[in-house]
Amino acid sequence: MRFSFLLTTLTALSFAQQPNLKDHAADRVPYELYLEALRQEPQQAALAEQREAKRQEIIFVRQANRFAELWTKFTQEFNERGTVNIKAARQAVKAFHRLEKNEAWLGSH
Repeated sequence: MRFSFLLTTLTALSFAQQPNLKDHAADRVPYELYLEALRQEPQQAALAEQREAKRQEIIFVRQANRFAELWTKFTQEFNERGTVNIKAARQAVKAFHRLEKNEAWLGSH
């Protein structure tokens, strides 16, 4: 019985020293979530940069492939017929300019 009285007294004294213990615990949860978000932010930023780099790479490869297809078509027609297909030449030039404007072009920008 003495032990339970002592335990009850110590518990009461503990709460008396920190009257708003529940309020402080509730306030810590959003703060801890905020701290966790800050810790993850650099990781998230790095992942976003990797995703963007991959996206740019895919776009660049598609544009390069498109130019290669059009250039191949243009040169094949020229080699077979001995004449210049103006429409095919313009398409190849347009595809090349699109490729040239890409941010991944030779690591520019």
